[in-house]
Amino acid sequence: MSMSEGRADVIFAKNRQGPTGTCPLRFTDHTTWFRDAHEDELSPAWTRPDMMEAA
Repeated sequence: MSMSEGRADVIFAKNRQGPTGTCPLRFTDHTTWFRDAHEDELSPAWTRPDMMEAA
């Protein structure tokens, strides 16, 4: 059970005119966010270049 801690799968069982399947996610408890399982935990989540401040 400890190996699955912080992991989740979103199952797309039905998708109109599109594919079905699963999407592996990782839960980060200190931010309470789900993110892509392959994404680096230290990278900012949901950043948009047009919303970032100019340096």
